[in-house]
Amino acid sequence: MTFKLFTASVTLLLTTLSAHAESASFKAPSGNINCIYSDYDNKPEVRCDIMQFTPSFKTVPEGTSNEVITCTPAKLRGFIITPADAQGQAFCPTDAAIDGQAVVLGYGQSFKRGGLLCTSETSGVTCMNAAGHGFSLSRTSQKVF
Repeated sequence: MTFKLFTASVTLLLTTLSAHAESASFKAPSGNINCIYSDYDNKPEVRCDIMQFTPSFKTVPEGTSNEVITCTPAKLRGFIITPADAQGQAFCPTDAAIDGQAVVLGYGQSFKRGGLLCTSETSGVTCMNAAGHGFSLSRTSQKVF
């Protein structure tokens, strides 16, 4: 009887301590924009990286350089939005949001999850939260709003 109670207690503890985790990846039909949706412990976000682009930013946001990389407009290829953000965030990634298993998000199609929406158009990919804040990416223009 004691062993069963101990086992039930451990199972309940492990179930309580386990974190919620979910992810999905998609890319534009051109393959130039790759995105990863992740929701770890109920903190959803979409990150998209653009591979080839003409930089739209003249300067980089404060705090984007770190000990690994000095951020310049030409390296400003990562973009993130969460449901709570008041604006999309641009950054210089030290890795890439590329997943070999990513599904192609066809032109005119959308990905919606965790209070975030990304839409693929021939002009690029736009991701935003329910308040309308996010980012828009194309080879010729990158914007946060």
